[in-house]
Amino acid sequence: MSHKDHKAKDQAQHMATQADTTQVQAQLANYQAIADQLNDNDSPDQDQESLESILTLDVPVQIAYIQALVKEKNTAAADILQAINNYASAKDVRKEARRSLIKLESISVYPEWTPPVISLVEPMFGKSASNQDESMDDDLFSFLPPELANLLPSAQHESIVRDFLLSWADGDYKTAYNNLASDSPIREGLTRQQWVKRRQQWAEQAQPKSFKALSAKVHDENNDPSATTLEMSWSLIFHSDTAPDSEPLPELPATTLLYPDTQRHWCWATYTFVREDDKLRIYDFVDEGAHALQLPDEVLQQRIDDFTKQADEELKALQEAQDNTEQKLGELTEPQDEEDEEDEDEEDWDDEENLLDDSLTDMMMRAGEAFYAASKALHYRDAMLARSPQDATLYDAGYDLATLMMDEERAAAYMQLMAEHVPSKRAEALQKLASALVLATTHYDDEEDEDENEEKIDLFLQRAEETLREAITISNDSFNLVMLAQVLITKEENETTEAEDLLQKALASNPDERTATLGNVSMGRIEQGRDNHRKALPYYEEAARISPDFPNIWTHLGLTRIELEQIDEAEQNLLHAVELDSEDTSAYSGLAFLYTIKKHDLNRAEEVLEEGLEFNPGSAELLIALTKVDIEKGDLEAAEENLSEAEEVEPDNPFIEETRMVLDQLKALRRGPKRAKHKQTKRKR
Repeated sequence: MSHKDHKAKDQAQHMATQADTTQVQAQLANYQAIADQLNDNDSPDQDQESLESILTLDVPVQIAYIQALVKEKNTAAADILQAINNYASAKDVRKEARRSLIKLESISVYPEWTPPVISLVEPMFGKSASNQDESMDDDLFSFLPPELANLLPSAQHESIVRDFLLSWADGDYKTAYNNLASDSPIREGLTRQQWVKRRQQWAEQAQPKSFKALSAKVHDENNDPSATTLEMSWSLIFHSDTAPDSEPLPELPATTLLYPDTQRHWCWATYTFVREDDKLRIYDFVDEGAHALQLPDEVLQQRIDDFTKQADEELKALQEAQDNTEQKLGELTEPQDEEDEEDEDEEDWDDEENLLDDSLTDMMMRAGEAFYAASKALHYRDAMLARSPQDATLYDAGYDLATLMMDEERAAAYMQLMAEHVPSKRAEALQKLASALVLATTHYDDEEDEDENEEKIDLFLQRAEETLREAITISNDSFNLVMLAQVLITKEENETTEAEDLLQKALASNPDERTATLGNVSMGRIEQGRDNHRKALPYYEEAARISPDFPNIWTHLGLTRIELEQIDEAEQNLLHAVELDSEDTSAYSGLAFLYTIKKHDLNRAEEVLEEGLEFNPGSAELLIALTKVDIEKGDLEAAEENLSEAEEVEPDNPFIEETRMVLDQLKALRRGPKRAKHKQTKRKR
């Protein structure tokens, strides 16, 4: 069944009547009050009472309400979705709530409400034997596999610590204070007003921002929530040298690593809890970073080795789990006869969805374990580096592990330290430092405002350029020349002439395969930027010959050949691109353009885009392309549906506005011109 067929079936199942729509709107008018109630509640009974008006609606209406609520895109909406996900009895409702929470997370909107601790035993066995099977199916946690359900009560500990740290980092010190126990040493015996005032004074100088939670691990002690601890690794940007005479804040652990360029600090602590007024609160924490600094060298080295090995094993297991899932999905979606495909029922779709749910749960748990082990290995490595700053192997291994975790700022910090402390490795360190800085421009989180992100990206690019220029003075390595050229191209400051000179010099120096591939691709980009597609083509062809598996190279070739009207070759290149990488959305879009504009085969264009959406669900690029195909086919209803979904996923996409303008004009034409009301004028006699 195609992406579109699934979507149509799903919508048909959950379509609400006009009366239902009225119910949804009535509930939406009250959502802020419900969110406030949830955050004031102390028990599951109170939560369910707050949600009663929603959870007693028919299932299709609950789903319609969730789909409308997620469009509010704020914390209150996220709180209600989190609560529905916890308390709804219908599996379809819980799934829709989870999908909506994921959508909000993609735009950095998270719930602040956390569920109270709930016993998993009572819901399963607290009913009579006669309805035990039914209760198991409708149980609050029935959608979770047993191993995750058993961990669920402890998940509250992570939520409390995240809420505390996020509130604290964002300057919401009242909320942070409320997460602490009344006798917590972190409160310092101060009233809330005094405590908040001290943090505000600190923040004026420290300027904290850009909090990142890196890993978390719950250590459960005999199923006693108050005896359970949470170990968390996190990082935060703040200025630590602005008030040397002031007392350090008691909630701020020791920094194990600092990257001076951005003032990002990496910290590591284990948090303890107490139960107070029926709520779990933070009591204190153990400063794991400071503790690591006190360990003997042999113990540190052993722990580095053990946790590095554990991270490696978990990552291998994660890859195997992903491969197994892809294999099973392939078996479920093997091509069928047309007759069979038409008879495909809901059970087949459920099998695929359940497999994905189970596999995603398994992979998330493995990824969490891998990040936890890797974070610990890095923190212990930081402690060792504080004692042995001349040990190049520590920097290299730290760089590799941080890059694997996609923490490029941390990788950059290791290489900057290596460049400073190991003179014999300075050229190598500068090259890796530049690589980390360039990667940081593509992976830097977008939780802050757009201007601040642009500022960070400009900083990383500028530092990468300075670093590479210095590296070239030490070692005229051809790879450094190519990297500097790429940075200049990315900066887009009309520096393509210098970039071209650097690339030609690198390509003329008999470079290795990696450098030659990057050099040719970069030259192709320069020529394409000048609209010299005929000159760009041989560079891309050479890159594909040297490294046929290079990311997106066949897409570059295909799109260039479309410009040169080499349609059949372009089609083969783009088909090969999606065969190599099913997540290459540009290749699918290119194929759709080719079939629509060059081959006038709208059905094939639609098939390609639906296939792309199955591998890349929610891709705004592909949804916009599918909208254009629908417009060409005259199916304005489908076009509206796909464009609306694209607007929901990526409202700032620059191509949405122009597509929306075209679609609205066509819809207006189809409705026909409105009859103008002309004023009647009296004829003069």
